[in-house]
Amino acid sequence: MMKKISFFLIASFIIVLISVTGYADEPLVFVGIENGVPYSYEENGVKKGILYESITEIIRRLGIDAKIELVPFNSMLNVLQNGTADATFMIQRNKERESYLLYSRLPINTSSINIYTRRGKEFTFNEVKDLYNKKVGKQPASFISSEFDQAAKADRFTLDEAIQGESNLKKLIADRIDCYVGDLQASRFYIKRLKLQDEIVELSTPVVSGLQTYFALSKAGKRIKNKKAFLNKISQVIKALQDDGTFERIQNSYR
Repeated sequence: MMKKISFFLIASFIIVLISVTGYADEPLVFVGIENGVPYSYEENGVKKGILYESITEIIRRLGIDAKIELVPFNSMLNVLQNGTADATFMIQRNKERESYLLYSRLPINTSSINIYTRRGKEFTFNEVKDLYNKKVGKQPASFISSEFDQAAKADRFTLDEAIQGESNLKKLIADRIDCYVGDLQASRFYIKRLKLQDEIVELSTPVVSGLQTYFALSKAGKRIKNKKAFLNKISQVIKALQDDGTFERIQNSYR
């Protein structure tokens, strides 16, 4: 009886090993966005970030051979479309991208867009109309919402854009803007880095909530033999990392 059990355990281990390592004959290439603080970036020659650490842990648990490259956003989309890269670990879903990407069932990260003000200058926010007649800071490449864009075009409020979230927060402290609209995790990271926790307040109601970032495979990629099986395995690992608190631990280390 013991021999049968031992044989079963060994056979199961071999099947699992094959299912994880048998997807490709050469190292896979995963791409993220460079200078995407605090999600993926390089500092003093070291790659780091919430999503960089998350995909590193996924790779470790899968036991696969993969290298991670950080490139400009448009370059990331290009290499995913032409199959030069096998996957990305930091992209949001939309209809256009579904034509060349296969997404994980679960997101790797969920964030929101929030409003930040100087302490003592808080205001009630429930909808975009509550920003009317204010000077609002944001990053130029950051999409907030269609309603926000329409209000900005109609000059309902004044936009003051700085490329870096850090610069927007400095403007806020200098009273050059009334509020800053930005990504929750990135804003908290910069507020802590600038040591402004006592001076800047995060309003309780987000402008946009539930912003989900996914792992996605390139449909054109040739290195992964069975994309469906590989993506299923990735989704299982993402679920495990959510359940055991690993993602939360990584996120907390950046705020």
